[in-house]
Amino acid sequence: VVNSFDPSVLALIQESDKGPVLAYHLGCHLDEADRISRLDPVLGARELALIEAGLDVPKPKKVTSAPDPIKPLGTSASDAPNELSDDMPIDKWMAVRNKQARG
Repeated sequence: VVNSFDPSVLALIQESDKGPVLAYHLGCHLDEADRISRLDPVLGARELALIEAGLDVPKPKKVTSAPDPIKPLGTSASDAPNELSDDMPIDKWMAVRNKQARG
């Protein structure tokens, strides 16, 4: 059926950003493709533009009943006040490290 389109209408499909989707749509709706192929090239191009515009309609999002994702537990400076730091004096660093090793 697509071979029966006017060359200018075929060029419209090929040059369209939605060309593959438009061609797939026509392949799935052969009666519509046949009807458009019989139209005057200008009217055929117009029909394809209308179909292409309809393909831009966003699909509705699926609503889920799943709960919200969990918030993972993490560590922060307030959770672990005795974190090691390169800026610590060596004696304090050793005391914090020994406490961590014991603990």
